[in-house]
Amino acid sequence: MKELEISRSTIKPKTILRIGLTDVALICFNKLPKDFEWNIIDIPNFESLTGIKELKQIDVCCVNDSLVSNTRVLLNDKLSNVPTILFTEKDDLFEYSSKRFIKHLNTGHLTSSTVENTLLHAIAFLDQKRKLKIQNERYKKLFQHTIDAVFIADQDFKIIEFNNSFAKLFKTEEGEMKEIRDLFYDYTKFEELLTRTKKNGTNKVIKVQMVNTRKEIIIAKFKLSRIHEKFDQISTYYQGVIEDVSDLETVQLKLIETEKMNYSGKMARLIGHEIRNPLTNIFLATDELKEEVELKSDDSKILFEMIKRNSTRIKDLIDNLLHSTSLVELNMKKTDLIPIIKDAIALCEDRIILKEIDLKVSGLDCAILLDLDIEKFKIAIANIMINATEAMSETENPQLFIELTRHDKELNLTITDNGCGMDQSTLQNIYNPFYTKKKTGFGLGLTHVKNILLQHDCLLQATSELNKGTTFTIKINQR
Repeated sequence: MKELEISRSTIKPKTILRIGLTDVALICFNKLPKDFEWNIIDIPNFESLTGIKELKQIDVCCVNDSLVSNTRVLLNDKLSNVPTILFTEKDDLFEYSSKRFIKHLNTGHLTSSTVENTLLHAIAFLDQKRKLKIQNERYKKLFQHTIDAVFIADQDFKIIEFNNSFAKLFKTEEGEMKEIRDLFYDYTKFEELLTRTKKNGTNKVIKVQMVNTRKEIIIAKFKLSRIHEKFDQISTYYQGVIEDVSDLETVQLKLIETEKMNYSGKMARLIGHEIRNPLTNIFLATDELKEEVELKSDDSKILFEMIKRNSTRIKDLIDNLLHSTSLVELNMKKTDLIPIIKDAIALCEDRIILKEIDLKVSGLDCAILLDLDIEKFKIAIANIMINATEAMSETENPQLFIELTRHDKELNLTITDNGCGMDQSTLQNIYNPFYTKKKTGFGLGLTHVKNILLQHDCLLQATSELNKGTTFTIKINQR
């Protein structure tokens, strides 16, 4: 053990416990300098420890080796952290190599100077140990109470320790998280991150999708660092710091979607104005022309009907576009969300029964009061359900899952089908006006739905996989 630099002038008097020491040792103690005014307690054996009231104040323990049957014997639980000096008559100290004893003194070669230096060394050792303990506790508190989620993983990337914020974020308890890759929604992102960390020792903060033990998506800023490596053996540790930005991301998405909807509304009003004027002229000119032209043939009738039919279709397109993108007037009331969802399901009941869809509903068992426009919110939910039933028109064993879950101040209403699904290109365009792959309809249904939900401060998100199904999630702010 490395010798500590000590100075008796800097060490205040301490309390020494002596257990069954020999006459030789006592003589050396008695010859200590006069200014070595330490409090000394003598007892004959370990059994006498129970009678000592000052056990918590003991700084150094000196014990006769004849009282120790073997090196595995612990002196006492109350003295387990007290530095202990073993006084022995044996020259071979191998059997006393236990870490329990910080120093061994041979009574055959004992001097007062040796005892004094050993006591000073023991006290310096104790002070260093106490400082280290305080430092470790300080770092542990810092680790446990930091706002960000922090974890430590071993060289095999198994998580061995994490703080309270991590446990709360990932809804986990000790032993549930196995490896770092279990935190990632996409394992390939972890592999890329790990490659950079191994090469550079750390990586830049990245935004990534993570997943908790309940398989819920978390959007987070993540940094992984290699924090410790012993040069004499392969032993590497990794520290991960995770900042949850899901709420911030949701707010930003709402702002982006609202801005997109406002832009679409402005474009729709501009287009509507520019098209309606010439369209009105077409209607007027057609009516005037019909009065002046005598319809002598069927061809003339067909042509006039074609003009009127297509002009009307253009008018309907413009009206629907303006309706789906403009701010709708909401009649907000404090109401229970659950009956609204159940009413929306009832609107789709005929379709569900006709197509023999297996409907499974969960989370609708307790009242949730919110400020909502009852009819418009019901229509928005029903339209998503109708789309889901239509997506399963050619699906064997069609299934529709409707689930309401709570996450802190947010409610998530998910509507999942096992229908035809969508590719990524379709998924990115489903809210755009007039975008549709159906044979009928204008492609404005989801545009209108999203507009209603945004005005309710709700975010609509969709995930889908071709030929496997689609999930729509309505994130409802529980104000």
